[in-house]
Amino acid sequence: MREIPRIISALVLCAAALVAGCATSPAETRYATVIGISQYQRNNPETQLVGAVGGGLVGGLLGSQIGGGTGRAVATVVGAVAGGYVGSEIASKHDRETAYEITYRYDDGEVGTLTLRSKPGVRIGQRVRVYPDWLEPA
Repeated sequence: MREIPRIISALVLCAAALVAGCATSPAETRYATVIGISQYQRNNPETQLVGAVGGGLVGGLLGSQIGGGTGRAVATVVGAVAGGYVGSEIASKHDRETAYEITYRYDDGEVGTLTLRSKPGVRIGQRVRVYPDWLEPA
């Protein structure tokens, strides 16, 4: 019985050591110059997922009303797959969003791009600080 508290303590210490080993230092800040900004229309990925799930549920429900036994199971699966496809297509045609692709060049010549869902607060020729998911004026 005395061994259980020691084992628990050892497990807690091991877990703490593992978590501490996962800590990372902040990434080095990189700077670049904006060389291009493109605006375009694209499908909204969240709406497409909702359409696919909703269509799949409706298609599966309708398919389950057909036949019996194995035939009913096949009809349910076919209905769900077809409904998911149709729902996704309908959603993609009715909900488009504006996206902005910013192209930038680091001082070493490397080129990067970032796609944003909102209008960027930068302009071509501007120096920016580059983060994984956004840019900010330098």
